[in-house]
Amino acid sequence: PSQPKMLSELMIDRREFNNLVNVYESNSSLLKYEYPPGSNQFVCYKEYKVPNGLSEEVEDFIKEIIRELFITNQARHPCTVELLYFDLSDGKNSPILIKRFYEHESLLNCFEDSDKKYSKWGKKYGPPNFEGTIYTLLMYRIARGLRYLHHLKILHRDLNLSKILIDENFSPHISG
Repeated sequence: PSQPKMLSELMIDRREFNNLVNVYESNSSLLKYEYPPGSNQFVCYKEYKVPNGLSEEVEDFIKEIIRELFITNQARHPCTVELLYFDLSDGKNSPILIKRFYEHESLLNCFEDSDKKYSKWGKKYGPPNFEGTIYTLLMYRIARGLRYLHHLKILHRDLNLSKILIDENFSPHISG
């Protein structure tokens, strides 16, 4: 596990992303950008919409974003999601968190039967050449990530298939 970074090292101006093109088709608030441009490295850009409501609701929302920011930064491990940058806004804009983009999305997406016959990878259970050993490695790495979180005295409270992101090497990363 790597050491948490100083939060000042992770602050970024959202305007750096203004002229970049989203290369990810999704109806959600997630955007995929090549950053830095020309690097062939991709980031997941997520803008959080501040609720229009009572000041108490907005305050709780901001507390939750800051909590996620601190926990994701503290929990730097090969089996957890990597926080790259953030911008908490200046009062006019919504907060953004920028994390590493995980190519195969969530474990739920990997095993979802889109037409009740085949998964995203073209066969019923998992990617091509998925064997019992790969499933065992997935489970081991998820357990390893949870063990690390528990070592930091962090309890996930909502671990499910959509909170486990899968990278290009089919390694899992626990998300918040």
